[in-house]
Amino acid sequence: MGTNRKIVVIVTSVIYFKEKRLSYSKNRSKFSIEERISQTEKTISSIREKIPNAEIILVEAGLKKDVGPLSSKVDKYVYIGDKFLVRLGVDSIFKGIGEAIILLSVSKYLPGADFYFKISGRYYLDNDFDLNKWDNNYFTVRKYDNVFSTRLYGFGAQFLNIWKKSLMFSIPLLLSGQSIERIMPMFINKKYIKHLNKIGISGLGSAYGDPQKD
Repeated sequence: MGTNRKIVVIVTSVIYFKEKRLSYSKNRSKFSIEERISQTEKTISSIREKIPNAEIILVEAGLKKDVGPLSSKVDKYVYIGDKFLVRLGVDSIFKGIGEAIILLSVSKYLPGADFYFKISGRYYLDNDFDLNKWDNNYFTVRKYDNVFSTRLYGFGAQFLNIWKKSLMFSIPLLLSGQSIERIMPMFINKKYIKHLNKIGISGLGSAYGDPQKD
């Protein structure tokens, strides 16, 4: 993918989280607020390094609007944590419903672009990330059987509405406790999907602090 393309990177974030268990863990996050901010700074720095021409949109869905230095390090900062439906989703014991509602909420703020990335805040692009492997003609993911890694994926502009619909159609099943990694792919035609063995993302899982890499 050429460097002359307009690229938008959506960074999802919940810095100030509600102290409430998740369906799979009694701890929502083992990291402090300061650690979460520092980890998200690394997210943003890695995007600046690996995709220097990208427009970065940070969407924050936590309990507080003030996220310290983060808002000044991105091109656009969108706070949605004060919206009723966002709070219902993000504070739910089911993490997937929160992610879907965050992304649907921020979709109305997205500028036009040739290619869109979604990355989960606190994760960062590592040395396996290669921008040239992300093709505008596909919905590109790291796939495990029929499950997507939702830490990082990307798609050309022609798939923007398909992406929104996949999130919307996932909601009923996400409300029943299904994972977004398993449900979202059900609503994207396989012919549009490009799988990468290494997408180039690393970080620490929130609930257990375990190393993650795709």
